[in-house]
Amino acid sequence: MYWNVSRCGGNKYLGVPAFVQFLNQTQRDPRLNEILHPYANPENALDCMKQHEPDANIAKNGQLSLAGFLSYLMSDSNYIVNSTKLECSDNMDQPLAHYFINSSHNTYLTGQ
Repeated sequence: MYWNVSRCGGNKYLGVPAFVQFLNQTQRDPRLNEILHPYANPENALDCMKQHEPDANIAKNGQLSLAGFLSYLMSDSNYIVNSTKLECSDNMDQPLAHYFINSSHNTYLTGQ
């Protein structure tokens, strides 16, 4: 696992190379286009670490604590779905049962 990278005072920290490896191998979808969604590199990983690490001294050393890692995982930087996709632009004021009935692909068979 990534957390065995460095220890300081009994605490485990994630370094920049391990964080880059985590972003590219675990978080990144391999089906993505490399031009539109480039791989993580040490520079943008360090920027992300500085943004999410609560302890400025740890971030300055190029490390990420467990608290910083959890902050990254729960942040908007790590959404599983793009936030623009969560915006609903359709009129959704009908009862829920109407959407189930209207979305059926067999409605033409029953004449409804």
